[in-house]
Amino acid sequence: MSTIKTKYFYKILEGYIVAAISVILATGGLWLLKHILEKAHMGLVYLLVVASVAGIAGTRPALFSAVLAFFSWNFFFLLPIFTLTIHDQRDWLLLIVFLVIGIMTGQITGRMRSREADAIAREQDTNALYRAIVSINAQTRPETILRELVEQVLINTNALGCAICSVKDKDNINILAGVGDIKMLEGEETVKIVCQSMKQGKAVGISSVPAFSSPGDTFWPVSISHSSLLSEDVSRFDVFLPMYAADKALGLMYVIPMEDRFFSESDLRLLVAFAGNAANFLERQRLMEETGRAETLRETERLKSVLFSSISHNLKTPLASLNATLSSLRQKDVTWDEETLQEQLAFMAEDLKRVTENIEKLLDLAKLESGSWKPDREWFELREIISTAVRRLPENQYRRLNIDIPDDLPLLWVDTVQISQVIRHLVENALDYSDPSSPVMIGADFQDNNIRFQVEDTGPGILLNERELIFRKFYRGHVAREKSVRGTGLGLSICLEIVQAHGGNISVEDSTHGGARFLVSLPVKGEG
Repeated sequence: MSTIKTKYFYKILEGYIVAAISVILATGGLWLLKHILEKAHMGLVYLLVVASVAGIAGTRPALFSAVLAFFSWNFFFLLPIFTLTIHDQRDWLLLIVFLVIGIMTGQITGRMRSREADAIAREQDTNALYRAIVSINAQTRPETILRELVEQVLINTNALGCAICSVKDKDNINILAGVGDIKMLEGEETVKIVCQSMKQGKAVGISSVPAFSSPGDTFWPVSISHSSLLSEDVSRFDVFLPMYAADKALGLMYVIPMEDRFFSESDLRLLVAFAGNAANFLERQRLMEETGRAETLRETERLKSVLFSSISHNLKTPLASLNATLSSLRQKDVTWDEETLQEQLAFMAEDLKRVTENIEKLLDLAKLESGSWKPDREWFELREIISTAVRRLPENQYRRLNIDIPDDLPLLWVDTVQISQVIRHLVENALDYSDPSSPVMIGADFQDNNIRFQVEDTGPGILLNERELIFRKFYRGHVAREKSVRGTGLGLSICLEIVQAHGGNISVEDSTHGGARFLVSLPVKGEG
């Protein structure tokens, strides 16, 4: 504190020294010209000195110069000279008018200077803050935003180190972002101040600034001294600014100035502004997280409802059919011939296959989303993978396939089981949604180190507004609902998860044959 008071004293003393020297120089000049100047001219010169001092040093030094000029004029130039006695009574009026005008000139000019300096300082602060906010907003990740913010504090203020921290418990703090020299945050006393500052919602260290900076203004946070929290007299210059939003403590900005220096009013204004921006950012992050959790909860509830509905329909229907067939077969009063029995058993096998497929899709999706089903990669030819995928199709459906794969395609580094499942689902979809007599085309090419294969049909196609929705879990397009095509709405979701796990992408577009074309692009050598 003694260092700050000493610097403050010298700052004030400089103004009075300037005032005294200005009056002395003016008096010396007037003494040399006293034979050619009249008394009124001397008064104007002294008024010019008062106005100049006000513009340079401020109001109080200007008032001092006005009083000093009053006595100098009287002592050196009004008869009898070298005394403060006035011979001509009219000179009294001249001196009094000069003193009043000098004081008024000093006050007005000093106020104008003070307001101009304040306006310039605020403009500089605003420009600095604007540039800093632009730089901060250019960041996209929350951790980089906070780091950029504390870096801007060091760039725009007289700070040696800055950190944004939060309190984990009464004896520990968590540093969210920090730059520069912040070793003092490791000290027990500093941690205690951080905790108490956040608990009380009061800044610490702003009150140590001299009175001219007006920290008690309504725009400043309530501030207390370091000593009031440490129960001992200490000399510290670091500043603690708690960051509150909606009466909730979100963190604290800790700033330490350069050695043997203190923060100016301009620096403190910027620090308060930066702390406010950091609080707003943390509050937005908190609200976004809460909104995200709420959205996730709503989506979970929606998916749960859709899941139960899908399971109820896609599992209950084949199970009911199985139960009816078994009940019929168990009737002792009915005699089944071989052909009918085989037909009923085929129906049962188909129903069991549907149940198995639905359960497998649910399990596959759960494994993919949990990350437990990671690709087991090997080198494979695309032609071989396609052959494996369509091998189990019924004969009448296999004949509809028109496969055109170039011989010179490079090998793929993929999990053949997962990619086969993608191809099989896309092919089965194309077969189900197109006319039973129409072909399904499977093609591929090589571009930009990616192998792209496509499955194309001649069906009704997919509406433009549904081309992203169909990859969502349990979503079924209007064609599926209108034609009552069986399915759970999980197949394309599984395809999307598998393709993305391989570093590729999947999309759908209009086919040149009037149907839909699904495009899958896979890197020749994927990640992993």
